[in-house]
Amino acid sequence: MRVAAALVIGAMYAAAAMVVPAARVARPAHKLGGEWAGNLVSFSESGAVLEQRESLVTEEWRGEEAGAEWAIHRREHRLQHGDSAAAVANTVLPTACSGSTTLRRGASMMEPEVLNARAWALDAVEASTGLWRCETIFDGVGGDRPQTRDGALECPKERTRVQCVLDATTGDLAPSEPVLIWQERCWSAAPADDYDELTRDAAWVSSAVGLVSFGDQNAGSTEEPSPWWLAGLRRLGGGVEMSCQPGVLEITLRAGA
Repeated sequence: MRVAAALVIGAMYAAAAMVVPAARVARPAHKLGGEWAGNLVSFSESGAVLEQRESLVTEEWRGEEAGAEWAIHRREHRLQHGDSAAAVANTVLPTACSGSTTLRRGASMMEPEVLNARAWALDAVEASTGLWRCETIFDGVGGDRPQTRDGALECPKERTRVQCVLDATTGDLAPSEPVLIWQERCWSAAPADDYDELTRDAAWVSSAVGLVSFGDQNAGSTEEPSPWWLAGLRRLGGGVEMSCQPGVLEITLRAGA
């Protein structure tokens, strides 16, 4: 299986991926929204593992005021393994795009081309630096599938998220910003009422994350041979590959043989 997402100054293209029965996926069925838990691994430019954490994410549509456009608000708790202390971040996500399809709250979310989109790009330019902060969300998990933890919750929906900061003019990744990769499972289609209580239970967090961290798997590097048209290819963990050129960022997710 191969899924590829290419950013051309904000445009994203996707190839085929795994299909999950619509009745079993999070609502909305777009790899966005609901409660997610997973492993977060930070990588250097060369693909070296910098840090591993567990991550709990809540995503919900909200309008800040009457008449304002709705956007997805994300709250994320990043925890050291087995530790209840967490770094918390709250963000408003950029508009998600898949090719020419834009994800917006409303009846259009149930249209086939939206429901069947297999990857989304959420990209925005930072006003203070002019750099692109890019996020790509794929169906499923890539690489060699990590082992399932004992007592893991049943979570039929999975995704891989990739975040990086890019200088679109030069095609270089920002050296001060690691590449972040999440492998996540959706344990609730809607925000949970008892979320704060659950996150204080280390055993429950482990069962929601459900998978052993993929950060211990071997990753490649830019030194591995690659075709001339993939100059600068970076092989990271979790089956993620990145190729950067001026004006173009391509991210590919590979799983299995």
